[in-house]
Amino acid sequence: MKIYVQIDDNDGLDTSAATAINSAIVSWLETSGSKAVQIGASDAKPETESQDHELQSPPGIYMTVKRRAELKDPFNFLYPLAKQHKAEFVVGIIDEKSGDKEDVCYFGFEEGKPDIYEIANYLEL
Repeated sequence: MKIYVQIDDNDGLDTSAATAINSAIVSWLETSGSKAVQIGASDAKPETESQDHELQSPPGIYMTVKRRAELKDPFNFLYPLAKQHKAEFVVGIIDEKSGDKEDVCYFGFEEGKPDIYEIANYLEL
């Protein structure tokens, strides 16, 4: 199953916080060995442009999961970021045929720590 975990764009997060979260995600993906893929930054921006460029969509990750255990590391990484930047993350399912996205649940600064078992049940894992 393909899922996404990204900043809730209805949250009103300022650009500097979104950029900081995006940078942290990039660093984590480079060092974690995760099979997740970054979302959020425009691929069309030249590499020479400043890291503070405007993000095309809210920062986050896409990943394919088969077991609830695969949620642990990404959620344990993202939750402290949410607390630090007073942000909320949305977890959702991506329909592999149509590409449609469906928000399933939230975690973060106000919603609290993600409950992996509860989220796995929402995702039917």
